[in-house]
Amino acid sequence: MIKKKVLIATMGYLPGKNYGGPVTSLVNFVELLKNDYEIFIVTSDHDLKDNKRFETIQDGWNICNGAKVLYLADKEKMLNYLKKVVLTVQPDLIYCNSIFDYKFTIPFVKIAHSMKKPLLLAARGEMQPNALKIKSWKKKPYLCFFKRMIRFPEIYFQGSSNDECENIQSILGIESRKCFALSNISNIKFLSQKSDYEDKRDKLLKIITVSRIHPIKNLLYALELLKKIDFSVQFDIYGPIEKEDYWKKCQQVISTLDSNISVIYKGYLDTEEKFKAYDSHDVFLFPTITENFGHVISEAMSSGCPVIISNNTPWSWINEKKCGYALPLEDGDAYLKALYSIKEMDKEKYAQLRYQCQCETKAFLAIDRLKKDYITAFDKIMIEEK
Repeated sequence: MIKKKVLIATMGYLPGKNYGGPVTSLVNFVELLKNDYEIFIVTSDHDLKDNKRFETIQDGWNICNGAKVLYLADKEKMLNYLKKVVLTVQPDLIYCNSIFDYKFTIPFVKIAHSMKKPLLLAARGEMQPNALKIKSWKKKPYLCFFKRMIRFPEIYFQGSSNDECENIQSILGIESRKCFALSNISNIKFLSQKSDYEDKRDKLLKIITVSRIHPIKNLLYALELLKKIDFSVQFDIYGPIEKEDYWKKCQQVISTLDSNISVIYKGYLDTEEKFKAYDSHDVFLFPTITENFGHVISEAMSSGCPVIISNNTPWSWINEKKCGYALPLEDGDAYLKALYSIKEMDKEKYAQLRYQCQCETKAFLAIDRLKKDYITAFDKIMIEEK
């Protein structure tokens, strides 16, 4: 059977380290669906905020984890060049991964219309209210322009939830039939990993956070919380520094913490290292301002590491299932109580909590059902545009 072709356009992909969740979503997408579709990826030849070409790539198509990847210099992200790529691949579906990545999205929308190719555009959380507030002065005029472009019948949209689909439909004036709710795909391998966790909370509470260092991830809030902790804490921070000025503010707070609080910035964490990192910590702290999906939450939970997160994510159900804490940012005391609760939990109860995290996460992610949902949506779009 001949596989249908999906051509993915994304501003960043492996071996890039600084693009955050969208890259993780696509890596997991390829892992889940590479046996069902022939997957091609067009992306940048350099990392975010780094103009140096990746050293490990070659000209032309590269094989990367089951997909064929074409890395382009910024000057190659032009309509005529991208049209040649589409003519070469002849995809059954074009899959874009940002509304605001105009260097890819605008040309591919034009190409999809001129060549009568269906295009699915994943907003990746960009239409969430809190996300739109960031640099709104740039986003509002862009969206006014963009809305005029997407009236073509070939253009479809993906939200990661029903709520996000409603936002997309409202903001962009999209018909409900043109928007598909498809959750981001979590790291499948984490769900089958076995824990080597050893409970040493009697000595200190080991806290981990993994994310881009950016105001929206709210690391500063987490550090301010630690000022009020009177027991021993080791707080390990992983992730690329995206905003240097924000990181300087974080460092200033770190310098004021009492001696019972140890904070170490440990840099970038490779995917292969993540499970061990989560597994060796007692709790994942992530008071994010907003999150479209939250791959780091999924990975921590899948590893059995309980989470203390804001309630501005799709993971608020953990309160009801009693396998973590999703709390309002307005209630700092609730975060402190949650940290104390983890610290004081007896070993048997805490072991049950870790087990519960893994079980409930596996049920929530429902990987087999999600795979069927993607295939059903993709096939529907392809059939409609024939």
